[in-house]
Amino acid sequence: MKDNRTHQEAKACILVLSDEPYSLDLIKLSLTTDGFDVETASIGDDALSVFEEHAIGLILLDIMTTEDAAIEVMSRLRSGRSSIPPMILLSALGEKAAKKTGKRLGAVRSMMKPVTRGDLLDAVDMAVNRS
Repeated sequence: MKDNRTHQEAKACILVLSDEPYSLDLIKLSLTTDGFDVETASIGDDALSVFEEHAIGLILLDIMTTEDAAIEVMSRLRSGRSSIPPMILLSALGEKAAKKTGKRLGAVRSMMKPVTRGDLLDAVDMAVNRS
């Protein structure tokens, strides 16, 4: 894991979406400790309003249950927009399911849970720096 990360000069906010409150808190802590600005939302109604209120540069989607909720929220975020920020998918659904869901959602990276803090930060850095 790198100590001195190179974030984009004008740091955009990371939107963390999850259907598990504990995951939201843990991911937010990991990212804010490393200097990222983070907004969180549950997968559902508040995700769209948080997305519209902030300059989101990356979406980190953590799904614990089914891919249906993830597909619905991403469809709502894409609605009426020509593009959305890059997205990383975190999943506990199994490797095949995670890759399939990630591909369907257009994720730049799909990661199986549990994921280490270092791997998460490396994936976020790569996604932020490529956008």
